[in-house]
Amino acid sequence: MAGRVEWFFGPSAAGKGTLIEAIAADEGHPLRVGLGLGAGVDVCQESFDTERRGGLSELLAARIDRDVTLLVKGQTTDMTERRIPQGLRSRCQQGVVFVWADLSVLQRRCAERAEEQRRSGNARDYEYWRQHSCEVELFRYQIPEVQNLGIPTSCVKAQGGTFIMGSCPPGW
Repeated sequence: MAGRVEWFFGPSAAGKGTLIEAIAADEGHPLRVGLGLGAGVDVCQESFDTERRGGLSELLAARIDRDVTLLVKGQTTDMTERRIPQGLRSRCQQGVVFVWADLSVLQRRCAERAEEQRRSGNARDYEYWRQHSCEVELFRYQIPEVQNLGIPTSCVKAQGGTFIMGSCPPGW
C-alpha cells in the first residue's frame, strides 16, 4: 500500500509546526485519531527548513511508497510554484489540515518573530517579519490556494494553546 501525505497549510505563525509535533508525539491526539492517521506517522523534518525546499518534491516522492503518513509543513509556494501536492496526486492519498488563528493573534506572533530577529541581529528576517501582512497571506493566498487543490481539507483553529477541530476561518 502506498503511503499518505498530510499537508499542514495555513498562515505564518498559526501553529502548524507545533500541531505537527503534537500529533507525531501522541497516538491518542484528537486530530490524529480524527484523521485516522494510525500508528505509522513520520514527520518530514525537511519541510520545516524554508531554505532547502527545492528538493522537497523528490524527497516526498521517494518516501511515499512506505506504509506511513508523512506530516508535511506546507508553504504557499509548495502549491503555487513547486506544485508538489498536484504532482503527487496520482501517487498517494493526500489530505490537508488548514491551521489558522485570529488575525490579532497572528499579527502579535509575527511582531514577536520580528523582535526576536532584531535582537539576534538578523536584519533581513527582521524586515520580513516587520512588514509581513497576516491578513493578505491568509485571505489572498492561503485560503484560495488550499481550496483550489481539490484535496480533502480539515480546518483547525489555534486558540490559547489548544486546537479546535472543525473551525474554519471567515470566508472559507
